[in-house]
Amino acid sequence: MKEYPFYVRATIILAFIILLFVGLYYAKGFMVPLCLASIFSILLFPVARFLEEKMRMHRLLASFIVLIIVFLVMGGMVFLLSKQIIMFIDEVPQLQGEVSVKLQIIQDYVHQHTGLTPTKQIEWIKDQLQSLISGGGAIIEGMVSSTTNLLATIGIISFYIFFFLYYRTKFKNFILRISPEPSHEKVMHILIDSRAVINSYISGVFIVVIIMAICIGTGLSILGVPFAIFLGVLAGFLNIIPYVGIFISGLIACMLTFLTKDSSIYVLGTAIVFLITHLLESNIFTPNIVGKRVSVNPLVVFIALLIGNEVWGVMGMILFIPMVGIIKVFCDNIPSLSAYGYLLGTEGMEDHAVSFKKFLGKRKKRYDDLEGE
Repeated sequence: MKEYPFYVRATIILAFIILLFVGLYYAKGFMVPLCLASIFSILLFPVARFLEEKMRMHRLLASFIVLIIVFLVMGGMVFLLSKQIIMFIDEVPQLQGEVSVKLQIIQDYVHQHTGLTPTKQIEWIKDQLQSLISGGGAIIEGMVSSTTNLLATIGIISFYIFFFLYYRTKFKNFILRISPEPSHEKVMHILIDSRAVINSYISGVFIVVIIMAICIGTGLSILGVPFAIFLGVLAGFLNIIPYVGIFISGLIACMLTFLTKDSSIYVLGTAIVFLITHLLESNIFTPNIVGKRVSVNPLVVFIALLIGNEVWGVMGMILFIPMVGIIKVFCDNIPSLSAYGYLLGTEGMEDHAVSFKKFLGKRKKRYDDLEGE
């Protein structure tokens, strides 16, 4: 077999990578629901297997019941979140007095710095609202279109999940048939490890959500911000949407703090709580908790987040991390690609890794040395 020069091979690989990402970018509408459904199918596989093996259900019925369970769980989460929102809305009348005072302060500030009287300010707001209403048709049309697309996407993902669970044996046999018979054991090992990566990734994300909720809820409680626990839980769940989620939850918390507290120091404190928590999450929690659970080093996780955002937006930031984990599984099990698996993973940095256990060990050794002196 002819051996091509390095620059030829490098050019071919670079062209392949560029075409791959261009293809992924333009296939976003098809690939995102497919990848989401694949992840959920792997996550729900133990439930389907339990229904089939322990409950003696037909696979068709078991797959359908799994979908029903998913909708019930999602409905329960929406119900609980809606209940919290309703409780918050019930408290709004008590905030009306504070809102009136704050609006008066804002009006006086604007009048002092711009010369606009409160009457002119109200007229300006009315003009802006009129412009908004005149363009309301396009806004409503966009909202209806987005809602329709969301419902259609949920429907497509549901169909994918059902058929992935129902035809999973067929897919496995297909992969084995296109693989050489001597490598069947290795192929099964790759499939099992890939499933473990997905499960570990989901559990890692869940842990980060809990940590975020605790950190923000505790910080806001110390500041005395109302509904601190609710705001912490909201921030934790919205953090699943990288960067955008923490910004939205932080903005809501700052607005509530501004309306309920007399000093702007509390608003600054709220912003600092969200900023510090976000920095810890993006640089420590997500790379180390999620990254370690998919056996990918934090640098690769960070690069995956950036590339995912460029290719598929917010959903790419969520999906590219487990995809990189699966790529590492393939590299680890294919000898010619083992070097790339080593580059993606955390191996080789054990001596320089930072861990609480190692810190305690060093402290104990230092104490023993001093005691010996």
